Amino acid sequence: SPTSLLEYDRRRRVKEGLAAETVAAVVDAATAVRWIRARIGATDDAQTLADRPDHRWQALAEPVLIGILRCETQQVCAAFPSLIDELDKLPILYVPLARGGDPLKLAQTQSLKQMLLELFTALPRLGLLAESGRLLATAQAMERHRSQQERSVTEFDRLFETAFRAIVESLIDSSESWSPPGQSASATATPESAAASETAQPLLPGTDLELVECLQMATEPLLQRWLEHSRSVRLSVLERVAENDRWTALVEFIERYGHDLFTQRFLNIGNLRAIADQGVEAYLRILEEEPDPLNPLKLIEDLDQGIARATAIERLQTIVETIIENYAEYKDFNTTTTQSDRGELLYMLIDFLRLKASYDRVSWNIRPVVLVHEALMRRGRLEAAEMWRRALAERTSEVADWHLARFAELVERYRMRLPSVAARLHERFVGPLAIDRLRALVAPAVREIEREGAGPAFALLEQEIAEFAEQPSGSGLEAPAWLAALEEEASLAQRPNEDDPLAELARRTASARLSRAEVERQLREWEA
Repeated sequence: SPTSLLEYDRRRRVKEGLAAETVAAVVDAATAVRWIRARIGATDDAQTLADRPDHRWQALAEPVLIGILRCETQQVCAAFPSLIDELDKLPILYVPLARGGDPLKLAQTQSLKQMLLELFTALPRLGLLAESGRLLATAQAMERHRSQQERSVTEFDRLFETAFRAIVESLIDSSESWSPPGQSASATATPESAAASETAQPLLPGTDLELVECLQMATEPLLQRWLEHSRSVRLSVLERVAENDRWTALVEFIERYGHDLFTQRFLNIGNLRAIADQGVEAYLRILEEEPDPLNPLKLIEDLDQGIARATAIERLQTIVETIIENYAEYKDFNTTTTQSDRGELLYMLIDFLRLKASYDRVSWNIRPVVLVHEALMRRGRLEAAEMWRRALAERTSEVADWHLARFAELVERYRMRLPSVAARLHERFVGPLAIDRLRALVAPAVREIEREGAGPAFALLEQEIAEFAEQPSGSGLEAPAWLAALEEEASLAQRPNEDDPLAELARRTASARLSRAEVERQLREWEA
């Protein structure tokens, strides 16, 4: 029953939460031991560790970590190849506990991932861009060691973002020491950057145009690696029904069986999660064994006769997972439309969600480009950030126009408009960049208030907030993204990453200043 499924979902979440905390504690303990050994330079039992296959990578990582703590790049470079060769043999994918994963294997994999995050944080700050690129390629190659179980999980996106942020920040920091060029921009500048440079005021020493050119040089190969990874990642269950024939079949299923099946009670989030966890096949079997005489389901009557069981399971699973993935949009649909009262019209919501999934795929693919803008704003390189934003807006304008035109078609066809989806599409892929600007204004405003009270920095932040507040987004059921980002940034400005070991490692690692020529030399090694 829905009541028992809700209770099951509650207990399942408690159990999985406890298991996750236990694994996290094991990983934190292993991380602490690793860094304590590096801090005291422990090598006495390194051979003992190296003789154990499950600990060999830890023994090979120790001299690298020691070199990082001492800022001795030669030691890091000398020990790095052996570590890379060992990492290449290890798996990085894992099966979550909720899917029957082994807790010990999960803890081992998470400990390895944490060490990779630490290396990706520290290596670029030491000026080791080539080593960072090689480690990133190795992390991606480690995914070829796949578990026999299905639905293993990748966290390459987090590894990539950590490495990419650190590389971009290293380039920004290094550019502050570059001498102003004695001549005009090089021929490698893009039309967008060249046009922007006519009005940009360079920061001295170093120029915004030079920095943008270097960032483009670094981003291009890493973006290709990101896109290669993205092709293997499913962002939305609705990508299964991107083709017209599969979509038509799903619509027919909803129209035929949705009236008595997709009720408000069925679409409760706890009920849906419980069904997804135990499996749609098991759920249908229970409905067959214990039918509700007051609410007979046409789907159950037609199973194995009007519709093949496997087909019913596949389509119902797609719908359940879709609503779980997009429950905020479902609440929007449920509270702002009359179509939500009829279960056989649920496909209208899902058609809007298909469009959102298409938009999210493009947004995901350009994620590295957005990260560059975020880093530029945080480092106060406003002119370079504006050049970068204009180039991105120009490159994405056509696909943004297509999504908005498609949205208008759906509004006309179904006579309904989902504010949450509309707000997402109207971001035109550059909406997050405006939020980056808002976030970058918070820390200066907080410092100003702590020193002398509200002044120009706070006034500028207040003005930006007022502009965001004048443009309501969504249906009002969820806090807008900019407000959540503002709250998070305000907390960080007052208590900067106190519980983030990676942020602490970054603060303790001296930032090397590379020359423009050295940057270009190391970036060329990525392509070699």
